[in-house]
Amino acid sequence: MSDFESVLDAVRERVDPTPDERRALAAAAERLADRAREAIAELPVEADVVQVGSTARGTWVAGDRDIDLFVRFPSSSRASGSGSTASRSATRCCPTAARSTPNTPT
Repeated sequence: MSDFESVLDAVRERVDPTPDERRALAAAAERLADRAREAIAELPVEADVVQVGSTARGTWVAGDRDIDLFVRFPSSSRASGSGSTASRSATRCCPTAARSTPNTPT
């Protein structure tokens, strides 16, 4: 094995998530998505939940992760005034995240 290959192997060991870490992250993402779907179901809006970002692509670094979930509304939602309803839903589902997001209507 060359020095270069040795370095690559050492780096991979540090940055590639373990199977247990991958399973734990997948379970946490599913719980959060379920909470968002439950909050949406209580409202008179149509929307779905989409996981995006490095955790969705499987490119996140071990020990350094976040879960990016978006609630996707049809483009007609804003015109019908559901935008404020959507904001209230996000606040109920994930109050800490909603407060930390700049320019979030309330």
